[in-house]
Amino acid sequence: GGYFNHIVFWNNMAPAGKGGGGKPGGKLLADIKRDFGSYEKFAAHFTAAAAGVEGNGWGVLGYHPALRRLIVVTMMNQQNLVPISTLPLLMCDVWEHAYYLKYQNKRADYIKAWWNVVHWKNVEDRYAVALAAG
Repeated sequence: GGYFNHIVFWNNMAPAGKGGGGKPGGKLLADIKRDFGSYEKFAAHFTAAAAGVEGNGWGVLGYHPALRRLIVVTMMNQQNLVPISTLPLLMCDVWEHAYYLKYQNKRADYIKAWWNVVHWKNVEDRYAVALAAG
């Protein structure tokens, strides 16, 4: 699980001004609004979920094909607590190794800064593939 999670995590990021930051567009943004009420509500929900992971794990925006909706889940360690069939679109690593050198124990500050490097084009592409898969 850790290998795959990190592949998604690293591809979900780009330097600010070079694809990172901002907001999603197109169908992803429309479906975020449908499933969470607004982009701002989604971002607040995702941030709270990721910050609330006890110990090591991940914040995840996933697509659940059976529900046909976007969901926010947390993963303890590398794989626990994710509903079966959830396809990860956006993953935030909240293991201490991801942020401790710069942020020490201030996980919330790390997550706030992380939004500035989210590569929405990558997330949108992952969503298109997830929708096409069923």
